[in-house]
Amino acid sequence: SPELKTAEIEPKADGSWREGDEVTLICSARGHPDPKLSWSQLGGSPAEPIPGWQGWVSSSLTLKVTSALSRDGISCEASNPHGNKRHVFHFGTVSPQTSQAGVAVMAVAVSVGLLLLVVAVFYCVRRKGGPCCRQRREKGAP
Repeated sequence: SPELKTAEIEPKADGSWREGDEVTLICSARGHPDPKLSWSQLGGSPAEPIPGWQGWVSSSLTLKVTSALSRDGISCEASNPHGNKRHVFHFGTVSPQTSQAGVAVMAVAVSVGLLLLVVAVFYCVRRKGGPCCRQRREKGAP
């Protein structure tokens, strides 16, 4: 049966993956006859010989990490008439993508604050000398 080696480009420790992170998985195999490489997800590159590695072929798959992939994993299989070898890549816990909701709430809060400030200044100017806009005392007054 074929010999199989695997690698992750930009590997992360379990639990540090976030939804939407991109990862490239690499599967390399050798055997006689040359093994066929296949992935459990669509989008893998065709198997090509590795320069300088006699008899080895390699395929890569670039994808975005999701919680579904974390649950099921991604498998790579090398097969030829003598058998097959399989490796499953796991991503551990995948955190949800950081939400933009916090930024939106902050923007709304700042906008409302500025609007209140403008209304308060307008109110003071209209009252001419109300409690928030007292006129300065004349020079010489105690």
